[in-house]
Amino acid sequence: MSQLRKLGFQAELKTSAAKFFEFMKSDLGNIAQIFPQHVKCLQLIEGNFSTTGSVILFKYTIGDMLKVYNSAKVKFQVADGSAKWELVFEKANEAVPNPDMFINFAATVVKDLDNYLYNN
Repeated sequence: MSQLRKLGFQAELKTSAAKFFEFMKSDLGNIAQIFPQHVKCLQLIEGNFSTTGSVILFKYTIGDMLKVYNSAKVKFQVADGSAKWELVFEKANEAVPNPDMFINFAATVVKDLDNYLYNN
């Protein structure tokens, strides 16, 4: 049985933490319209966008994580001047590589979102 593993990053923000957090809490459902080059669609499965433990299905342009990982859970924190993103995942088997491609992708989306919020 595979173990849970963690990977993540921290990004500096140009926009305020309050504005970034508010978008993640209240406007995340619009991310596919803002960044269609990154996100195909977003669907709320359970809960709501502002509640811990909610289940949100993202369809990314880079593929389906759950084809090679048994589970994937994202923890996102915003504090003054930075955003911290952590992926907790379980590999389907030991031959599966770490999800570095998804981490890099998430870092790009956070950077692009920060630029969008800073300029709008």
